[in-house]
Amino acid sequence: MLKNLILLIALLIANESFSAKGKKDTLEAWAAKFYEYVNLKVTNDGNWAVLRKRYQTNQDSVIVIDTRNGNIVDNSIVLGGRIEFLKSDGILVSGINRAEFLNLNTKQRSVYKNVRVTYPIQESKQFATLDANKVLRLYDTQGKELFHISDVLDFPVTDSKKLYYYKKINEISSIFSTSIGISDPLYTTANEIKKVEIDGSGQNLYVTEDSIGINKLSFVNLHNRKVIQIPFFGKSSSDYFSVTEIQKGKAFFITLNLVSKVDEKLVDIWYGEDTNLEKKINGNIKKLFWVFYPQNHRFIRLPTDKFSTFESLNNTHVFLAYQERKNYNYIMLDPQLEDTFLFDISRNKFLSLGSLKPLSRTRITGETISSPNGNHILTSIHDKKWSVVNMDDLSHQLIDKENLNNPVFAENGRTAFFESDNDLWKYDFSTNKLTQLNIAPQKCIEIINTIRKNSPSGQHNSINFIPAKNPLILRIKDLQNNRTSYLTWKDGKQQIVIEPTANQIEEIAYSRNFAHFYALEQNFQFAPRLLAKKMGEPQKILLNSYGSNDLKIDIVNYTINDGTHLKAVLYYPKNFKTDKKYPMVVHVYQIQSTKANRFLKPGYNNPDGIDIRTLIEKGYFVFLPDTIINNDGPGASGLECVHKALDAIQNIQQIDFKKIGLVGHSFGGYLTDFIATHSDRFATYVSGSGDSDPINSYFSYNYHFPGPYYWDFEIFGNYKIGTFKDLKGKYFKNNPIHFVDQVDKPMLLWTGKKDRRVPWERTMEFYIGLKRNSNFVIALFYPDAGHVFRNNSLEKKDLQTRVLQWWDYFLKDKKDIGWIKKQLMKDAF
Repeated sequence: MLKNLILLIALLIANESFSAKGKKDTLEAWAAKFYEYVNLKVTNDGNWAVLRKRYQTNQDSVIVIDTRNGNIVDNSIVLGGRIEFLKSDGILVSGINRAEFLNLNTKQRSVYKNVRVTYPIQESKQFATLDANKVLRLYDTQGKELFHISDVLDFPVTDSKKLYYYKKINEISSIFSTSIGISDPLYTTANEIKKVEIDGSGQNLYVTEDSIGINKLSFVNLHNRKVIQIPFFGKSSSDYFSVTEIQKGKAFFITLNLVSKVDEKLVDIWYGEDTNLEKKINGNIKKLFWVFYPQNHRFIRLPTDKFSTFESLNNTHVFLAYQERKNYNYIMLDPQLEDTFLFDISRNKFLSLGSLKPLSRTRITGETISSPNGNHILTSIHDKKWSVVNMDDLSHQLIDKENLNNPVFAENGRTAFFESDNDLWKYDFSTNKLTQLNIAPQKCIEIINTIRKNSPSGQHNSINFIPAKNPLILRIKDLQNNRTSYLTWKDGKQQIVIEPTANQIEEIAYSRNFAHFYALEQNFQFAPRLLAKKMGEPQKILLNSYGSNDLKIDIVNYTINDGTHLKAVLYYPKNFKTDKKYPMVVHVYQIQSTKANRFLKPGYNNPDGIDIRTLIEKGYFVFLPDTIINNDGPGASGLECVHKALDAIQNIQQIDFKKIGLVGHSFGGYLTDFIATHSDRFATYVSGSGDSDPINSYFSYNYHFPGPYYWDFEIFGNYKIGTFKDLKGKYFKNNPIHFVDQVDKPMLLWTGKKDRRVPWERTMEFYIGLKRNSNFVIALFYPDAGHVFRNNSLEKKDLQTRVLQWWDYFLKDKKDIGWIKKQLMKDAF
């Protein structure tokens, strides 16, 4: 009898496993049919466009289109990796151990195997491959091999006309050019060459070599082959040089980075006044600086006894000077620039700038912006407003307006443009006058064709400019009506590129003469498609995609107690019927309403823990409310935002408000944890990598950033609570673990055990709290996963499957899911 019972249980488990696998296979087969177009590129003449057709799991296909007639080249390339044009003659694609070249005129395709790396040589209409056997091969646009060179080592570079490479012969390392041949080296040395770089103007090679364990640097002039040995050296093989070219070779800013590793001592002493705790984990870097003037072969060492750090400002004699990490107290993620100076080498003079703060929206734009001619910098001397510094006399002039972003110089340096949330603004340096251009008042304007050059030896300065012959390409966002448009502007004249649209414009590309524009456009109901716009002609669809016209979406407006107006996105179930009730999944993570225009694809490339397309296909509403942080704190205000959003859809009778689940990851996981301790409106919860204990985290060292973690909870971080010492009650009120005993609905927790952003112990802490209070909880800990799971990884697939099963179990009453049922089985453990 017992034997028969055991056999019956085994058969039931096997049947359940087979059934679950069958459903999963069906889901994967359905999701595998979805694709999207990405990585748009066009040739300089605009005659050819290339993009990737990306599936969930399959190898990418490179789609090549003749934009003159819209024809797709038949023999497209199925290969991931880098895509490069050789002018308008061919396309070179390189991936894992393989490369393919397609001649765009003859449509002939050449395949190259065992390839480590490829090098397009644009102006010569040639390309090279370096294989695993150290053989460098040069090809023309017919795919014909011109010649090959054996025993080539790594680090070839190109100036778009020639390829420079090096090889070792009889213990002698030599650098050659493909235009000269192996009989005439540009440079030879008995040392080991470690790195070869080329400057921006293509005039010099920077050669780093190892001389008996000590790194040294040489300049090789490519015109006269003159070699300049830099007369200073590193102390070990870990040290390295950084070189910044100034004004097309008028001067060079050289940084020697001396790397010291972490010392293993009997005791590691941590001081309260230490402003660089990261060195205890990663070691330390001491920097030495020189300016090299090639015209008179003069080197000037900058005085690091006065300042620890200098940066190039694209000026031959004036440099930014500051004490790195001075007074850094970790209340912000990055050290701020305090007590900065301009150092004028020619006058041996320092001018105080004070403390500088980044004023732009993007982190790629730092505290100072240099003009391309080096005559001016823009910086934030006056806190929220930009100032202009004249580099000739170091005088400065205030631009008396706030909320100007991302300045971009004209190439001649006479004017600069500022983005803003209210139109585009122009500043004239000769008159010190700021003018509103009235292109799109009350709308957000961004310049998308800025050329931005960042210094390899600094992080706080960049050169932002628009070439003189180029128009500005502007993206205009009408945030109130959720519309985006594109236009060109030059000398007061503007032309529409893309009319205002609610659709999402993901990528845009254009020909060199700005006569042809191409964009990838998508919406909730159709996947990205390729638009073409020839100036003066109507816009057309060059490459269509696919869609789902039967999907429905609503934008829901609601207001919280402080009067803030917010939005939410409501996705309806597939095949929605008005006489039926459906369960709903609510996803939380700050502002989400901007995602409404994106096409939804199912599968394992979605954010961790949420696959909206699969959920609506399976008969769920999906709700994405915006949440903000007000004076009540992140948890309390998030709770209010979600409840107000739910109130706004109470009249939708088809939603089963007894079958609602809440899900979030990272900060969304924190919100889920907190709401679970305070709300009675959800039937179940799924929380991923949530910080369940901000007080614990506030007093923790975070190894992801790294450093003390309190900055993320004060006014400049994600949580925006303030200082703990002043707001202990607010911290307690917004701390989920303090209310863990109030969770009364089933909860699924998950995290990666290699998560350094939100340590996995925070998930374990909440699990222990729920377990101690006898709550229904299951926690998933993935040993080899981090904060974000890799797309298509085993962890991602497992998590996605389990989350979908969790919703089915608790919101659709499908109780045949074994790993969840085990929680309720007597004697299962």
